[in-house]
Amino acid sequence: MDKTCFAYSTRFKDCNALHDNKGCGLDCPFRKSPAEFEAARLRAEQRLAGLPKEQRQYIADTYYVGERPWWLAGARKAVGG
Repeated sequence: MDKTCFAYSTRFKDCNALHDNKGCGLDCPFRKSPAEFEAARLRAEQRLAGLPKEQRQYIADTYYVGERPWWLAGARKAVGG
């Protein structure tokens, strides 16, 4: 288990991304540093914020119970409200 991976749980000393930890390590396909994970999350939020309003609302209603966790002040400014 790679302890520098974003998915490593210090509490459980286990991987949070995979149920079977046999694949965890330097060659794990899900392995990312915390900085890489954060950068990927921000790119995803920016992409969601750039979608048409109706599509954003559909995604929020379907997957986030109406909430929009990606709707950050910076992303809102980038797409003009």
